[in-house]
Amino acid sequence: MSLLLTVLTPFLGAPLVALAAGRGRAATAWCTAGVIALAGLWLAPLLPATLAGDTAIERLPWIPTAGLDLAFRLDGLGLLGFEAALNRDYPIMFGTLYFFGLIGLVMGILGDLMYTVVDPRIDFEARA
Repeated sequence: MSLLLTVLTPFLGAPLVALAAGRGRAATAWCTAGVIALAGLWLAPLLPATLAGDTAIERLPWIPTAGLDLAFRLDGLGLLGFEAALNRDYPIMFGTLYFFGLIGLVMGILGDLMYTVVDPRIDFEARA
C-alpha cells in the first residue's frame, strides 16, 4: 500500500460517514464528516509540494500565544532519545525505547489495578 493511499484513507472514508448519517445516524456523524472535510481543505494546498518530494511545514502563529510551546520541549530522556535518533545511535535509541515501553506497561498495569480501587464491583480474582 502506498504512503499516499495510507494518508488519504481517512479522507476517502469521510463521505461514507455522511452517507451513514443520512440513513439514521446521529448528528455526530455529520460533525465527524465535516471535521475530516475541513482538514482535507486545509491540507489540500500542501499536496503539490508533498507530491514533489518536499517537506510540508505548516506554522500556526497562535500556538505560542496559547502557551503550548512548552508542551513540545524535550528534556532529559526524551532529548536523549531524539538526539540518538538523529545521530543513529542505535543502542541509546533502543534503550530509551525500552525504558519508555516499560514505563508504559507499568502504568497500564497500575491503571488496571486502580479500577478495583475506584469501582469495588470489579474483581479480578472472580474471573479465574
